[in-house]
Amino acid sequence: MPIITVDGRKVFYAETKGREPAVVLVHSSGLDRRQWGAVRLSLESGRRVIIPDLPGYGRSAPFQKGDEFSLDDDIRVVTALLELAEEPVVLVGHSYGGFLALKAAVRTPEKVAAVLVHEPVIWGVFYGLGDEEKIQAVERANRDGRFMDPVLGGTEPWFRGFIEIWGGPGAWDALSRERRDAFLAVGPKVFAEVRALTFDRTPVTEYATLRCPVVVTVGEGTQPLERDACLALAGAAPGVRLVEIPGGHVAPIAAPAPFVAELRALLAG
Repeated sequence: MPIITVDGRKVFYAETKGREPAVVLVHSSGLDRRQWGAVRLSLESGRRVIIPDLPGYGRSAPFQKGDEFSLDDDIRVVTALLELAEEPVVLVGHSYGGFLALKAAVRTPEKVAAVLVHEPVIWGVFYGLGDEEKIQAVERANRDGRFMDPVLGGTEPWFRGFIEIWGGPGAWDALSRERRDAFLAVGPKVFAEVRALTFDRTPVTEYATLRCPVVVTVGEGTQPLERDACLALAGAAPGVRLVEIPGGHVAPIAAPAPFVAELRALLAG
């Protein structure tokens, strides 16, 4: 696998050589580049595709409990990957990867032809909008000692609560032991990402500066706070299109066909 070094950290990525615009796929918290296997196989042959393991995942630089972390660390990884392409890319992200994709597109608009994100975690938009009800919902997570505790963070009790936010009661126990062990193996990085995101305050007006096409997909069964954040994004920028697809937060993995259809449409456009 090829490698780039960003801020002294090694970042591995998979790449399929082919014609541009390239597609850059950014995975979500707790997973790695392999989450995009079905999406990658569904793209037409001959397309250049770049899929990183974010730091702390897969073959990239490991992340240990107690390591320093900021969201900018991973945003800079994504912007560095964009430099690999000859032409502006179609930038794709899921959940935390969707947040990174949007931030990278804002910072380097000349490198991005279009953006497709599924349920990006952009709850910081509520602060700029002054939505007190939504702000209080985010603040409850900030005040939750169990959820924000650095001792519990990334452990099995912590993951049970985290996964159930997105998948509902019993979602953690419904995972295979292998899948749960894989989450626990990257627990310190997931906790660092989640904790940092709860303090993100990026206003929706920043995302609204994007001038390229932006498609935001939302699962029919997603949780209300995430749906409201995506609605706020779509309402703030005329170039953002909100599309509801079957499934929930993991729709691009569990049932990727509708998500792939949106990606193909962007590439065709």
